[in-house]
Amino acid sequence: MTYRRSLGALIALLVGVAFLQVPVVTPSDPTGGLLLDRNQQLLGARLASDEQWRFQPSEAPPERYRIALVAAEDQRFQHHPGVDPLAIGSAIIQNARAGRVVRGGSTLTMQLIRLARHNPPRTVPEKLLEMVLALRLDLALSKDEIVNLYSAHAPFGGNIVGLEAASWRYLRRPPGSMSWAEAATFAVLPNEPGLVHPHGDRDRLKEKRDRLLQRLHQQGVIDEETRMLAALEPLIRAPRSLPRESGHLLHLSQRAQDGTTHTTTIDASLQALTTRVIDAHYASLTSQQIHNAAAIIVDVPTGDVLAYVGNTRGDDPTRGHAVDVVQARRSSGSTLKPFLYASMLHEGSLLPNQLVVDTPFSAGGFAPQNYDKQYLGATPAGLALARSRNVPAVRMLQTYGVARFHDTLQRLGLTTLHRAPNEYGLTLILGGAEVRLWELTAAYRTLALAAEEYAHTDPIRWSHTAPSTRRPNPIDPGAAWATVEALVDVHRPGTRANWRRFQGGRVVGWKTGTSWGFRDGWAIGVTPEYVVGVWVGNASGEGAATLTGVSRAAPILFDLFEGLPPTSWFQEPVDATTDTLVCADSGQLAGPNCEHTRLESTPQRLRPPDVCQYCERIHCDEGCTARVHAGCTQPDERQAKGWFRLPPSQAWFYTRHHLDYDPPPAWRADCAPESVTDQMEIVRPVQRAKVHVPIELDGQPGRLLLEAAHQRPGTAIHWHLDDTYLGTTYDLHQWPISPSQGQHTLTIVDEDGERDRVTFHVTSSN
Repeated sequence: MTYRRSLGALIALLVGVAFLQVPVVTPSDPTGGLLLDRNQQLLGARLASDEQWRFQPSEAPPERYRIALVAAEDQRFQHHPGVDPLAIGSAIIQNARAGRVVRGGSTLTMQLIRLARHNPPRTVPEKLLEMVLALRLDLALSKDEIVNLYSAHAPFGGNIVGLEAASWRYLRRPPGSMSWAEAATFAVLPNEPGLVHPHGDRDRLKEKRDRLLQRLHQQGVIDEETRMLAALEPLIRAPRSLPRESGHLLHLSQRAQDGTTHTTTIDASLQALTTRVIDAHYASLTSQQIHNAAAIIVDVPTGDVLAYVGNTRGDDPTRGHAVDVVQARRSSGSTLKPFLYASMLHEGSLLPNQLVVDTPFSAGGFAPQNYDKQYLGATPAGLALARSRNVPAVRMLQTYGVARFHDTLQRLGLTTLHRAPNEYGLTLILGGAEVRLWELTAAYRTLALAAEEYAHTDPIRWSHTAPSTRRPNPIDPGAAWATVEALVDVHRPGTRANWRRFQGGRVVGWKTGTSWGFRDGWAIGVTPEYVVGVWVGNASGEGAATLTGVSRAAPILFDLFEGLPPTSWFQEPVDATTDTLVCADSGQLAGPNCEHTRLESTPQRLRPPDVCQYCERIHCDEGCTARVHAGCTQPDERQAKGWFRLPPSQAWFYTRHHLDYDPPPAWRADCAPESVTDQMEIVRPVQRAKVHVPIELDGQPGRLLLEAAHQRPGTAIHWHLDDTYLGTTYDLHQWPISPSQGQHTLTIVDEDGERDRVTFHVTSSN
């Protein structure tokens, strides 16, 4: 007897050890991506790689569903070891009586094994194998884990697999909030998933649901009132389509982490707003041969991206709608100008309204032009920024230094500036570099943070799991505040131009940009609460004649701002600004010769700014009708006066736009000095300019118009090209020529002997 017992124990041990070698079989099917907003609202979803709607569960199945599932499929689930002998025996008896299979006797655990093995043919050996694997699975996992796995892989009609996918496709919400009627429906549906189809036997589905509700009532799980109300609920509808507003962000999330449920920083309402606005503009854009647009909205304090639309939606595969333009590299146009303005303010080489030069300019063959093809001579720096004057910006960059500005942009987070500063040169400020809408919008957020006196900044993010690295803010608060103040005065498009006249008009600091060849249109706007970035163009890089930031991107920008909650405006950072006495005429630090001054709030600076260079001390007669000096007058016959005077070339353009500009009076005839300097200047061409003179339609060489300016109207100027005398002008100092290719020297001499000379190069005449 002892031997038999020992042998039996050994056999049992060997069987147990062998049983433990049976693999634990669980489903390992791929899952698709699920994208949720910050409030768990659905933004979009992606099919699993096997073309099934199957999502990673965001949480355990709700208790109502668990209770309904066990009541419907396996009432002794909590008490059997994975196989229910009573259910199998009952199934054998029922099948024998019916003469066919009417009941399988499978437990939830056995059904899970069948799902994991992709529903093999129903045979007796297969059933026995399922039982063995179910026993092993029940030993390895808890009952809760088995229910969770079953819920995640059960079929719910068509290619919808798992409770998570079923809840989103049928209810458009996560499973956690389902009613008793919905829980009962989802509990019985996997047994006959075809019933949910619009053409399926929906009466049968309702009958099965209501029968389960009755069972739950009989078991004391729900009361009669709950059962009756649940039975009155309409059946779930056919699967609903999922949102498509966030396709590019969904693709971005899949690249970051495939097959997961991803909770983002996006606000679903703002995402829908952004999509609607871009859709609304799409028809007018396409009529102008512009097929793509993108926009993001960022919360300034947190850096959370609240809306992300990577492109327009369209059916034409040739138009590049699949390209995520938010992450694409595009020419920056004029969008970097505010950062140069802020940098120079902080350094002390510029005051907010200091006059900057706006006259023809050439450097190394680069001759920028303003958008309107005009020159103002001199214009306040803040206004030059607001009006996006190209020539003043290039001159400012030349003063500040390309390498220093390149470094500033990199510290602002622009990672696409991969070339050396000298390779960009002065074109850096006019679109010579490529930027991403993502990083450019982040840089403007940094500007807003600085204006709000944040000493540090961090990257913007669309996911709460994104790493956040704090770095020093490279922009000074006072300079940032002065910059956003200047950006308020940018001329708004269309009917919005008169926004200040309307009560409650939203204050926005904003900047546009247009790349060379009309390939990119930008508009970026900031308030203390939000920064909105918009790009418009063609993903192919094709230009369009009407594509500018003001005309195409700005209307989208302001439509988005109008849909945002109310915003405020930046308060002056009093600890980072100071009252400065400036010249009212030049905007520079007031000097001893400035007759008109004013106090202006300016940023604190690293070094003192230059004193006004435009105001000089002159002596004139009574009434100041003529200039005099001590050699021709008595002390009581003259008076000293500060006078605002621009250099000749600047004055020549300036007077066209400022009729009140009053140059110094001419010298009195008996007081004229023997030599007078700084009275005359060549306006065009500029020193070392490269000039292209085209061939006219008649085949003859075109003409180059030479221009000069003189402080004294009516003074004679004699023109010489190389060694050839051209002629004399007396008032309007212009002279047309048809120069040959090569280098030329232009010399002008006035009647008093003052000279000016430039060298220029004609690159081609055809």
